[in-house]
Amino acid sequence: MRNTPMTQGEYVACEGNKCPYCNAEEIESSHFDFYDGYAIASVTCSKCNAEWHETYYLSGYEAV
Repeated sequence: MRNTPMTQGEYVACEGNKCPYCNAEEIESSHFDFYDGYAIASVTCSKCNAEWHETYYLSGYEAV
């Protein structure tokens, strides 16, 4: 377990693949809420039971 949570930069650098509180990879997103230009995902860690939100911002689109 970490003494302090990851910084925002550390969390982004690991691409959100680790718990910012205990550094475990046992994390799961449960759902997304969509707003004007951004979305918020609820995330939990099954190792330390921490909960947090990830924030995603619209950055463009891609033609298919």
